Amino acid sequence: MREVVETVLDQQLYDTGPFIFGSANTYGTLDKMIASLTAIRESIPRQYRDSAMAEISSVLSYGDSNYPRIEIKYVRPETNEEKQVREAKVQAELVALSQKRRLEYERLKREFEP
Repeated sequence: MREVVETVLDQQLYDTGPFIFGSANTYGTLDKMIASLTAIRESIPRQYRDSAMAEISSVLSYGDSNYPRIEIKYVRPETNEEKQVREAKVQAELVALSQKRRLEYERLKREFEP
């Protein structure tokens, strides 16, 4: 069975969202950050929490300022419905490719055969 990566959070510093970035000049910032991360972690189904991943990066810098981004994901098995949608999409792409190749063949045939 295939795996699906679910994005739970993709938030930048000034975006509104569940993660509290906090401020170095505000008391209680660490506790608020930990509480927000805990709430985000709790939103992941229990059976998939061990697969949770977090990435903190800088999306932009301006002078001495950096603008952080946090992304949290987890991995879960693909559902039967997702599998059917994926397979239907692949089948449609193959049909479209076949039609495109057929049209190209017909064009070349007209061009090079007397």
